[in-house]
Amino acid sequence: MSSKLKLYEIDELLDLTIQEVSKIAEENDGLLPDDWAHFLDDIQVERTKKILDIGRYFKSLEAEAEAVKTEKLKLALRQKHCETIAEKLKLYIINNIHAGEVFSDANTKLSWRKSEGVIISDESSIPEEFIKIERKIQIADIKKAIKSGVVVSGAKIETRNNLQIK
Repeated sequence: MSSKLKLYEIDELLDLTIQEVSKIAEENDGLLPDDWAHFLDDIQVERTKKILDIGRYFKSLEAEAEAVKTEKLKLALRQKHCETIAEKLKLYIINNIHAGEVFSDANTKLSWRKSEGVIISDESSIPEEFIKIERKIQIADIKKAIKSGVVVSGAKIETRNNLQIK
């Protein structure tokens, strides 16, 4: 699927090619074959123009991704709002119908059912076989330690060149 938010005009052949690559990615859960770049390599356009056009398209995709991110945050807030109101309404219903009562019509049924839950009264007395501890490497802490002169076995700082597209 091509970017709907186009901030820059690019070569039509390049645009069609990127749309084809996007279609392949969409059909494969966002994955592209290892040799996907040949689609771009096969386009016969002056090198500088091709690279700048791809950079423009990249910026357009980044802008679309930012717009999607913003909308996602708005939707997350709306979700939280709906969940909060739903929970308050559920509590209201719980406080206003008695256990065993049933209310129903063609679209809705409110009734009670029994369930079981485990209550942990003393976490420290739970046997180890029922405890899962997840290991997570703290990258920022490792970087800080190495920069301060600490040798961290199995880790090092690597200097990289990062492409800037503005």
